[in-house]
Amino acid sequence: MTGCEPHAENWGGTILLTRASQTWEMLWYKAGIDTAQCHKVRLQTGREILVCLGVSGAQGVRVTQLYAEDLLDPKPAGMAGDESVFFHLTDDTATCGENPENESKPEPITRAYIESVTFTEVERSVASISVNAAQGGQWMTPEDVAACLDEQNPTKPHKGLSFLPPTKREQLDFVFEGGAYHRSPTVTNRK
Repeated sequence: MTGCEPHAENWGGTILLTRASQTWEMLWYKAGIDTAQCHKVRLQTGREILVCLGVSGAQGVRVTQLYAEDLLDPKPAGMAGDESVFFHLTDDTATCGENPENESKPEPITRAYIESVTFTEVERSVASISVNAAQGGQWMTPEDVAACLDEQNPTKPHKGLSFLPPTKREQLDFVFEGGAYHRSPTVTNRK
């Protein structure tokens, strides 16, 4: 249900339906519950939960999150909350490092994104998750900020400049323990 809620409720929600006697019945509607991009995961008890990817942001900042969603007790992620989030990245490259409070002291910018998410299911075990992500940052000068903002302005000539910082890739693994996903102690860095 996208488009029927405000930004603070992730622009929408989820409807849970059940089929009984050849008809569909609505069990509930929950605002802020984003299940648009999810993968079903079977728990050891045989129940299923969802692992979802959500993206939110404002004013040039983009937050990408992975979170678990149990439809028996749904918890909002994204702009609506983060109780079930087990991994997130923040990308603020669209801000160009602009510091409205002090133009002579720009902010650093961070580029971050998820390349892939892989689920590994082993018999009688909850799926472990491997996330391949990339992240990098750089400091901006006042001149860099002005040129970066000009590149984004459709009324100004574009010089083809890019202010995207180089990134470093890494693989992060997550395991399901104690009713939630947690980062595995093993981290693999890749160039």
